[in-house]
Amino acid sequence: MLGNVYRLQSGGTRLLIVCDADQRRSIPDIFPSAPADELVAAIRAEGVDPLSAPFSQNILCIQAGDNTILVDTGLGAPASHLPEHLRAEGIAPESVNHVIITHGHGDHVGGIADAEGALTFPNARYYCWKSEWDYNMEQVPQLDAAHPLRRSLPRIEERVRLLDAESEFLPGIRALAAPGHSIGHMALRITLGELDLLHIVDAAHIPAQVAHPEWSPRFDYQPDQAAQTRTALFRQAEVDDLLVLAYHFPWPGLGHVYREGSALRWQPLLD
Repeated sequence: MLGNVYRLQSGGTRLLIVCDADQRRSIPDIFPSAPADELVAAIRAEGVDPLSAPFSQNILCIQAGDNTILVDTGLGAPASHLPEHLRAEGIAPESVNHVIITHGHGDHVGGIADAEGALTFPNARYYCWKSEWDYNMEQVPQLDAAHPLRRSLPRIEERVRLLDAESEFLPGIRALAAPGHSIGHMALRITLGELDLLHIVDAAHIPAQVAHPEWSPRFDYQPDQAAQTRTALFRQAEVDDLLVLAYHFPWPGLGHVYREGSALRWQPLLD
């Protein structure tokens, strides 16, 4: 539920996964192009009501050495209470020194700045995939003043580092190109201490997509590309036996991908 925090410790590294939204969504409405009967059956097999399925927003915060790293910023106030959740864990917004923007959708960038344009994390440097940044900055002049992209991106233009190749851009954190959901959507491979975590962000939205990567939600920018990206990420998770984090899977969004016959399946870390 909203405000829940899942805690992981790996050596000297502390990871928090904050539930910053716990919506309920109709899965058939989100996946109108998927075979309806098959989709509903797959959701029911998880013990979930397909018309009121959990749809979380799982925000990752990492404390490693001198770095406090936030992966995405949620919807922003008043819908989000991320700064308060972080303070409750002893993390002041002013202490966050790195913010990774995986893509430019409102539920990921809405918390960068408040309604007046003041930065929520005023001492942070920002990171974004270059094609994603360029695409969204082109849209900014056409957007309403209250739109999270217009409110936020110009305020961090002098603070952002643009990534255009897969690389380790912070210690233990590697950017992975994961296009399809958006033009420059980015996943992360996080290797810190004993932890080896693949954060797929919005490459998938529901656990059933592990077995059916061809199912794309209506808000995938390039559905065919998104399906290819999902397939590759799930295969990587299976082969390397990675812990996986998904932004919208039921909180805390952690689990493993395993093979059952010819299909891949999702095993949540918490049942």
